[in-house]
Amino acid sequence: MNNAGHLSLGMLLGTLWLGQTGGFSGEHGILGAAITLVGVAIGSRAPDIDHKTSTASKLITPFPAHLRRKFNLFGSFLTLVGLSLCLFRFGMLPAPGWLPDKLLLSAPLVTGSGLLLLALSRLRDLILLGVGALVLAGYMIFHWHWFAAFAGVAVMAIPFVRHRGIIHTPEFAMALTIGGLSLVAYSPWWLAAFMAGLVIGWWTHLAGDLPGKEGIHSLFVPRLKLALNLFANGGKAERWVTRVSWSLCVCMWVWMLAWPGSMPVMETLEHVRLLPYS
Repeated sequence: MNNAGHLSLGMLLGTLWLGQTGGFSGEHGILGAAITLVGVAIGSRAPDIDHKTSTASKLITPFPAHLRRKFNLFGSFLTLVGLSLCLFRFGMLPAPGWLPDKLLLSAPLVTGSGLLLLALSRLRDLILLGVGALVLAGYMIFHWHWFAAFAGVAVMAIPFVRHRGIIHTPEFAMALTIGGLSLVAYSPWWLAAFMAGLVIGWWTHLAGDLPGKEGIHSLFVPRLKLALNLFANGGKAERWVTRVSWSLCVCMWVWMLAWPGSMPVMETLEHVRLLPYS
């Protein structure tokens, strides 16, 4: 699925979850439901952060792909020229007589400019490595929950893993579920609501990848792959799934706002279950 499909499917399952837990009239009302849906929206798109051009990755760096390629090209050129000028300036190589002295003096500036452009071309990777390192430092210094170490290592590994790799495996999602929910076991309600939405969104993302031809695979048994090949990524069928999912979401939101409590589907199922005992 593409970004729109993952988001719509995640919001649909997140809304069904809210219907099971009281909807907009639950313990924390509309605010609690909104926080959960924010978590769902993030979780349903977060796994695609392992792709450099995904929506999740674009939120980290403001530079489009074509601009990053130019940064890399010109950065490599300026770095090479700057390092060559440094060799001439500091006497490691004899300087040609036709080189101006001012150009030799600017060698550190040219080198620095090239390195800056190279850094900008890989800004996403540098940010992920920095954030992961900070989380790991917090785990070691402040003795945070073990989930912090898991998250720090995972974030630092993202620049080095392939798309639909480890992050798209059920094993990773299971570790995220166990660690995330144990982290918020004694946390404020809003953090627990957000984490519940994040976990729902993450699993929904994996479910959304099943109908495509690439599917998902196991981390420990890479040959074990599940792909239903029902429709192409971003195709007409997926667009219909997106439209239907959003339509159902809007209908359920209106119902929960107009008639607080369980959604009609849940009430019907409960009535059917209790009918033989009535």
